[in-house]
Amino acid sequence: MLQKGFIRRNLKREKRKKKSIALASKTSLYFGILLIIASLIFMMFNLDKADALMSIWLPFIIAGILLVFVSQLIKWQKKRNRR
Repeated sequence: MLQKGFIRRNLKREKRKKKSIALASKTSLYFGILLIIASLIFMMFNLDKADALMSIWLPFIIAGILLVFVSQLIKWQKKRNRR
């Protein structure tokens, strides 16, 4: 098996898969944090429009929180699959 290169190719595929999972997790984490921070800044600058703010601001906050949660879920699954 080793002479034919099956084991080496399998190891390379595993490394690529781990890198792509880590990249997806980090990307969703950073995008979620950026979305939450941008929403909070938007809220602070538009305090005079409190009624209209909820219909605009709340979905972005929820989306940001969900993205952060998904990134943590990806990390948790990655650690779980190692065992």
